[in-house]
Amino acid sequence: MKARGVLRNGVAVLSALVIFTWVVITGAQAATVYWEPATTNVTVGENFSINVGITLDAGEDVGGFDLDVLYDNTIMEFASYALTENLGSLAAYEAEDWSNGVTSPGVVNIASVSYLDDLSFQPDDFTLFTVSFIAVAPGTSGLELNPDYISDAAGDALTFQIAQPGSVNVSPVPVPASLVLLGSGLLGLVTVSRRARG
Repeated sequence: MKARGVLRNGVAVLSALVIFTWVVITGAQAATVYWEPATTNVTVGENFSINVGITLDAGEDVGGFDLDVLYDNTIMEFASYALTENLGSLAAYEAEDWSNGVTSPGVVNIASVSYLDDLSFQPDDFTLFTVSFIAVAPGTSGLELNPDYISDAAGDALTFQIAQPGSVNVSPVPVPASLVLLGSGLLGLVTVSRRARG
């Protein structure tokens, strides 16, 4: 009987330890990376931009990041990217652009590192970079982030999560109403002309 009681207590302690560890590990995200806006609606031929932002826990900062942006290159074409100055000024050599650009069809690598020791000026929520595309065909393209790393000012890895994939809905260019009206008018003239001859 005594052995069963010890076994039950041991199982209870082990279960509590597993649950505590799971809560600590899953709840220990220092940052959340997200798309802004999460869904974009455009038409074929339109240029558009999407921000990649980060929300930090209090007291955290971002000293560097390396992220791959994944998209459907049959629906949209990469145009450009712009880093923000939230890691420091590129012009003043406080931060550096380490991006590789397009690394394969549908993948753009964007990376930056800060040389500043004090990043306390960073707000708890800010834009890391803006990526621009051109819509080339109708359809829906998912947007995903494949992270290599995100680090703090000391170079230590931050634990983070990706909020959700983004998406871009591309519609065909609508036929202008004036063009439809012109076509109807021409069709009417042809009909009247044939009746007048016939």
